[in-house]
Amino acid sequence: MTMTELGLREILKSPILFAMSILNIKPMTYQAQILEDDSEKILIVGGRQIGKSTMLAIKALWTAFVMPAQEILIIAPTERQAKVIYDKIYEMIGKNEFLLQHTRKYTIQDTHFDNGSSIRCLTAGKTGEFARGYAATMIIFDEAAFIPEAVFISIEPSMAVRGRQLILSGTPYGKRGRFWEIYSTQSMKKGNREWQLYKILSKQNPHMRPGFLEQEKATRSAIEFAQEYEAEFIDEVGLYFPLNLIMENAKDYVYSFPRQKEIDTRYILGVDIARLGQDSTAFVVVERKATGERRVIWAETGSKMKTTDTASRIEEIVTNYPIDMTYLDITGVGAGVLDILGQKQVPYIKGIGFTPSTKEQIYSALKVALEKHTMELNANDSAFLYQFTSYTAKYDVTGKLRISKNDEMHDDLVDALSLTFADEKHFEISVLREVNDYIDADIKQIIEENHWAVLGRFGEPI
Repeated sequence: MTMTELGLREILKSPILFAMSILNIKPMTYQAQILEDDSEKILIVGGRQIGKSTMLAIKALWTAFVMPAQEILIIAPTERQAKVIYDKIYEMIGKNEFLLQHTRKYTIQDTHFDNGSSIRCLTAGKTGEFARGYAATMIIFDEAAFIPEAVFISIEPSMAVRGRQLILSGTPYGKRGRFWEIYSTQSMKKGNREWQLYKILSKQNPHMRPGFLEQEKATRSAIEFAQEYEAEFIDEVGLYFPLNLIMENAKDYVYSFPRQKEIDTRYILGVDIARLGQDSTAFVVVERKATGERRVIWAETGSKMKTTDTASRIEEIVTNYPIDMTYLDITGVGAGVLDILGQKQVPYIKGIGFTPSTKEQIYSALKVALEKHTMELNANDSAFLYQFTSYTAKYDVTGKLRISKNDEMHDDLVDALSLTFADEKHFEISVLREVNDYIDADIKQIIEENHWAVLGRFGEPI
């Protein structure tokens, strides 16, 4: 890249010109506005697919490149989330000879420039322990709705001396936490705001693939779509699974199937089968240690799956991996799946009548495990975590707690997870039948009428 010294100085004065001339990226209108914003505190509430990561990558890179001795931290709940922005910075530098000439150190975790500035990619953790010790001039908190309050309290003092700009960015996750509190209090002020606020809807991206949002709106619930693409905060009042409880159990790891069975470990598959074409069929595998700790090691969904396809996927999982038991929801069309698996003599599968009583018991067991911090969830699977917001609870006139679900939201993954708690031996929940049981006309009639017979108990030895 060749340019006059005067021309270069003019370009470097503006992050927009820097993006266009140095990086060959033309920012969208709202991206340009945020790039030029030098406010001390910025909060960005955005829908998915708005180019947020690219915009923040440019802002961090420009700041580090043109201003000497900058210490820039990119912090997110998990390492993979933090690297979303940093990987874009890494790529921008890697394919730009001009930037490489002024880069002193260049790794997949941090970059140092010859002007003394640096950019680091860090994990928030639960208390900010991984990000302490830096005299930051700029901090970018990405996926800020998922970052615990303790992290903000721990890290913000690092900007006390040299702090120049603090940015919180992300998609909403309930009316809770620092992200929501800042947005709600600042948005009510007419003037003299402490924070500069931006709310960007997915539809504002002019480069959105035609038909994408229409497709998402057709396949997602109204609340999910509003949260993910219209950047709306949902109300947490009455949630059966409090969002703070979900976040406390969300860990940073990668889904993987076990290839061989570990000692003192059971692998349990829960399958929630879609009914009437509204939901997706969900498959969740939980690893349960003899000490009681559980972890979701696999989760997947399939929409509009035929009965035969669902049965084939269950057979594939059970055949290829050391699954000890499968619990299958046969409240609706699942009975047909169980019939197919029985004909194929697929072992260790029990059909569950998902009655209100059954649901309350296994939802309660799941909640207790979360409260005891013995149920690990994947912090990187936001679709799974969002589904917990579907469940609400209130007391009826008799004083009994009743759990209900929002019909406009997906709950298939959480229901599949809850089915794995059927493996607890103390439950008095009915198992309608096992895969190798013969099902006669009388039992079929029971299924059709949605009345359930107790034919066994969960947790009996295989």
